[in-house]
Amino acid sequence: MYQKQIEDMNDSELSTIEVTVTFDRPSDGGLHDVVIASPGSNATEIWRRWGGGDRILVVANPSEGATESAVYDTRWFSPSGEIELCGSGAIAAAQVIFRRTPLGSDQVYLRGIHHNITAARVGQDLRIRLPNFDTTTCTLPSFVQEGLGIVEWVTCVTNHDLRTVVVQLPAGTDLLSVQPDFRQFGATRHVGLEALIVTVKGDDPGTFDYRYFTPWHGLDESPVAVSANGLLGPFWQCRWNQASLIGRQLSDLRPSFILQVEAEGTWVDAKSSLNHEFRESV
Repeated sequence: MYQKQIEDMNDSELSTIEVTVTFDRPSDGGLHDVVIASPGSNATEIWRRWGGGDRILVVANPSEGATESAVYDTRWFSPSGEIELCGSGAIAAAQVIFRRTPLGSDQVYLRGIHHNITAARVGQDLRIRLPNFDTTTCTLPSFVQEGLGIVEWVTCVTNHDLRTVVVQLPAGTDLLSVQPDFRQFGATRHVGLEALIVTVKGDDPGTFDYRYFTPWHGLDESPVAVSANGLLGPFWQCRWNQASLIGRQLSDLRPSFILQVEAEGTWVDAKSSLNHEFRESV
């Protein structure tokens, strides 16, 4: 299937590996396609020829001129365009690289256009380190309040680089009761917002719940948003006054993440929420 989509590419220019990342979801059709391409390959052109349906495409090229063999220039694409940062796609790429490429290291560095991710192999487990993203307090935009249908909130913060707004709701709020009006959000595409997160403090110390909405990218609610923890980790570290956290994303897949917030970034324990199945294309 996948090879036919790019059959006009020279075999010496492109090697293809397909990885399906499942989250214990029945009849999962797959969330990611991973392409390990040769150095200098045109990731955008690969994406243009890709026919992945509603999945995420990850293109990783061994970096030219890198001093270490485990450095890959990495790009992430949705069917509608490029994604600035994709934590679940980074996990998929790292799994493929560790499985298929002989490395003299237990770490691989995924170098994005704007942000870098480190993946570390610890036995059979995998951890990734996301960049830490600071937030600043902001006024809750009226279209966000109306689109979420909320009347109370604790605080609203934003990260301008990620063009993301985070709304903390009062403790005890059932996040599943939040029913966004995605048609209204669709009419606000011009505002430049990329993602909207609603979050609430958990019942146990060091825990939090969240949901992640991206209707401006054609996906109303992301089923798994690992990269959100680069923002939510530092956010909740300050509020819980501890660096070890557990975050639960209340999507249909219910992934949970064990976090360790450090000065250099937030480590996410991938095995705590992800189960990987690999299929090589032929």
